[in-house]
Amino acid sequence: MPISIQLSNGRPGALPVLLIGLQDAALPFDGGLIHVVPSFAFLIPVPIGADGTLTIPGVLPGDAAL
Repeated sequence: MPISIQLSNGRPGALPVLLIGLQDAALPFDGGLIHVVPSFAFLIPVPIGADGTLTIPGVLPGDAAL
């Protein structure tokens, strides 16, 4: 099953960080809020485009057991 992660209104040229977690939160960070308790953090080595957007395509396995 094809999926994508889409980012908009980003700072052009910045390297995004994807936070993955299992709990909701409201953690203050850099003038905003992080809405997840981070379990994993991934630096995405693809800069945000000049228009402030980034799309990361992917595929999820079609296994119903997941």
